[in-house]
Amino acid sequence: MRKFDFITIGGATRDIFFKTDGDWILKTLDPTRERMMCFEYGAKVIPRDVHFSFGGGALNTAISFARLGLKASTIISLGCDETADAILENLKKERVEVGLAVSKGLHRTGVSVIIVDRKGDHTAILYRGTNDKLNIVNWDFFKKTQWVYLSSLTGESEKILPRFSREAKKHNKTKLAWNPGYYQIKAGYQKLKNLLLQTDVFIVNKDEATELVLSKDKNCNLKDVKSLILEIEKWGPKIVLITDGANGAYAFDGKKIYEAQAVKTKVMDTTGAGDSFGSSFVAGLELSGSIEKSLALASINASSVVSHIGAQNGLLPLNKIKNLKKVKVKLR
Repeated sequence: MRKFDFITIGGATRDIFFKTDGDWILKTLDPTRERMMCFEYGAKVIPRDVHFSFGGGALNTAISFARLGLKASTIISLGCDETADAILENLKKERVEVGLAVSKGLHRTGVSVIIVDRKGDHTAILYRGTNDKLNIVNWDFFKKTQWVYLSSLTGESEKILPRFSREAKKHNKTKLAWNPGYYQIKAGYQKLKNLLLQTDVFIVNKDEATELVLSKDKNCNLKDVKSLILEIEKWGPKIVLITDGANGAYAFDGKKIYEAQAVKTKVMDTTGAGDSFGSSFVAGLELSGSIEKSLALASINASSVVSHIGAQNGLLPLNKIKNLKKVKVKLR
């Protein structure tokens, strides 16, 4: 019997949120960057409030799994500082096993400063710190878990991807969920194609999906999300999940495309929405095996997260996620 349901891999940060009353969003004509958050040069942006929390893909997803009642651990890179101590203490409080965390000596642990506008949209200033130094020496963790959830990798951490692909192929009884980060998306299809073949659930948002598809074929006819999801499924993932913010989310298992509505809520902050949706969807697959139920669970949990400040404060325990049928899931 395997020790864990999920082991997450990726970033870990201390997050500082500045909540503002401004509306800083500027629309553009660039299909890969439809909107930008902009500030007047030389302006003093006065926040209404400040919040301290934790973030990073590996932390957010590990805590999401743990609150849903699943056994979780995480592989992260931390410094020898107070930020690292606070992260480890929080993980223990959330009942996430911390034995796989890696220390990188004098390097500082990652910190994010996040500016949130009055509509809940945000821009983050990211100090990666030890997140750029994640290295895996012992790959036996594949044997200890039902799932590996791989999130964003930065800096030198990206060097683990070729080995990761080989290990995932060798340990094919362990399922893989993959939510690539900014630098993996920028690298494009050619850099990701080998690991895509080993991926059970591939998770991206609509803009990321667009960028990836165009990296493979600049002349690809992108009519809608359906065209994106059909194209990416050809690359090898067993299930493709594309999120589209307030427009909902789509999942394709090679046979049927499922569309789930977004749950309406008052948005406080969109930080961590993707992590909560992706992890909740994969947790739903482990708990129920149903794509419909998984989409509904993910929609409810993500709506709770965006109604709070921070990526983790709104993550729900399983007994608080009720009335899955209120989320409309239909075949597209």
